Amino acid sequence: MVYSRDGIFQRQIGRAGDGPGEMSQTVFMTITENGNLLVSQRDAMERFDFNTGEWIAEYPRGMTPPPFVLAGMRDSSFVAVHFQMMPRDDRLMADVTLGIYLPGDNEPDVVLAEQSFEFTPTNAAPLFENVFDAYSVAEVDYETVYFASRSSTEYEVLGYNTSGEQVFELVRNDFEPVEMTPVELEEETEFMEARLVSLGAGDQSCSPDPFYPMISGLGIDDYGNIWVRRGIEQIPTFDVYDNSGELLRIVTLPVEPSEGKYWNVIIQSAGVLAYSENPARGYQKVYMLETL
Repeated sequence: MVYSRDGIFQRQIGRAGDGPGEMSQTVFMTITENGNLLVSQRDAMERFDFNTGEWIAEYPRGMTPPPFVLAGMRDSSFVAVHFQMMPRDDRLMADVTLGIYLPGDNEPDVVLAEQSFEFTPTNAAPLFENVFDAYSVAEVDYETVYFASRSSTEYEVLGYNTSGEQVFELVRNDFEPVEMTPVELEEETEFMEARLVSLGAGDQSCSPDPFYPMISGLGIDDYGNIWVRRGIEQIPTFDVYDNSGELLRIVTLPVEPSEGKYWNVIIQSAGVLAYSENPARGYQKVYMLETL
């Protein structure tokens, strides 16, 4: 659904279903420089014209999942995470690639990061920690990609141009890992399992990492400043840097803990969007905020 800044409904893009131009079990979406809206699903990716709502194409549905889009880039390219299960030494390994992709390709045009982890059917948590939530990504003018991995021990932000050359590095060692309390770990487990159900994955168990990630989000404001969200803070808190890596200020979202724990905060040039993924009142509200 597309709304104006004043909350007036504009148009609908796509519809519910499992066919071409239809959506179900969606995971991510983004808009590319040329106005393509890309919607990732568990087993497909739909491509629309954002301005008209017209359906353009679909990734072929099959056993290998398509890349999960994270950020739109130059022309119709996009930053995405792609994973593939591969048997290796009597183990089932998941090979994960963060890269810049072209529509219709499962192989990246530019590789930004790679990792592997052992997949066990009895614990689905690594799928979130190493695939769906593995990286926080932001882009500047569709030309530069900033990303941070979901690490509980490293506070690091890297930046690459579209040719794959590193142009930025930010590392801090003044934060200590923060372990969840038993109650927090139980909440994290329940949240992951609920997400699995929403993706149509059935009733599966999760045993998440008991430590919070150092970084849980990235964004770029209209001044080109980099907003790095601290994963170790309960209330959404951001370290704001200029493009040289100098810390400018620390910003905390003005919300109450009772409004929900899992906040999705999107920092972009037009401002800030924020909503709770588990609202205490049982319904979601989207907040539009300005960056100062």
